[in-house]
Amino acid sequence: MGKKWVTIRTLDIGGDKYLPYLNLPDEENPSLGWRSIRISLDREDLFRIQLRALLRASAFGNVKLLFPMISSVEEIRKVKEIVRGVKAELKASGYAFDDKIQLGIMIEVPAAVTMADVLIKEVQFFSIGTNDLIQYTLAVDRNNAKVAKLFDPFHPAVIRNIHHVIMIGHSAKKSVSICGEIGSNPLVVPLLVGMGVDMLSMNPSTITKIKSLVCKIGIQDAKVLLKKVLLMDSSVLIKKTVTDFFVTYQLTEYLK
Repeated sequence: MGKKWVTIRTLDIGGDKYLPYLNLPDEENPSLGWRSIRISLDREDLFRIQLRALLRASAFGNVKLLFPMISSVEEIRKVKEIVRGVKAELKASGYAFDDKIQLGIMIEVPAAVTMADVLIKEVQFFSIGTNDLIQYTLAVDRNNAKVAKLFDPFHPAVIRNIHHVIMIGHSAKKSVSICGEIGSNPLVVPLLVGMGVDMLSMNPSTITKIKSLVCKIGIQDAKVLLKKVLLMDSSVLIKKTVTDFFVTYQLTEYLK
């Protein structure tokens, strides 16, 4: 990757992600169960092996570490304690690594949104995992066809949560990125631009289209749009307002 940064997320399984060789237990509600960082902290032996490999890789390029589904300050502090321990082992063995490697967390649960002002003090960056954040904010299983229509990125609570996290991150002069399907949703992009999000993660097939759209959106226009939307109490009204934005600025080609 040359001088470019590579952000690597640690083991993020459970819920809708399954690894057969780990023999995960059957759970009545796996999305609220033993998954992501919870597995890593319980299986510290596996976690330390992964961290050791990632830290070693940082000697050969610009690497950032991203920890999924953090819901409390205790979790990230425990993670950092383990990282320090692995660093000490590598130093003692004479292995090179980036001692100042940046650490970040996924903001995926409402608890992390509420505690964002505390969590930002523990890390160098945030990444908002919008798929899970929407699911947990709205109590909607995105894989359940009976309630899929309720999985709504335009819900006022979702918009406000994302905006809140970005504001907290920027107030601490730290970057905030978006991870999840909404990054490739043209209708959401003007709102994210208005919020000042630093990076978008998306399916490679949508990069060209979204990049072109971002370049055509006026930042001040997006901020005006966002200001209106943050006062709205209906996802239907929000979606209509954003659609009207595309019509006004002749951007409807991106909605096809």
